[in-house]
Amino acid sequence: MKVYLSTNKPEGTSGKWANSLPMLDGILLNSEGTDIVCDHFISSFSINEYQELLKKLATKLRLNGKLTITDIDMNILARRKYNEEIDEDSINAALFSEQKRKSVSSLISLEGLLPPNLYVEQKHYDHQTCNFTIVARRKS
Repeated sequence: MKVYLSTNKPEGTSGKWANSLPMLDGILLNSEGTDIVCDHFISSFSINEYQELLKKLATKLRLNGKLTITDIDMNILARRKYNEEIDEDSINAALFSEQKRKSVSSLISLEGLLPPNLYVEQKHYDHQTCNFTIVARRKS
């Protein structure tokens, strides 16, 4: 089963949508998920909660199930501000427009918190939007 996790309801996505962990628990049993997409969902938690959150998401995946995480990358944001490529209004819009954001992290930090039963299949930075994407799979 494919599940889309986001604080905002997506338009036109296949699979089921959840905006919280209790909602996820209601639609997806452990080891039932084939594809979990976290679209700016991780940052709706504090950094202290990341490791437990990632463990929980890994338990929801079947063997060889895919976890895709897209979120704001703090390193790209800071670099673009330092290089004067973006202004403070753009930063605030990226961080706080239509998101229930509690934290900002980076691809490198988040990758280091993945549980050992997940391996990274792909990594991608989008410098234009200051986002990163990690695609990980549950080991068999």
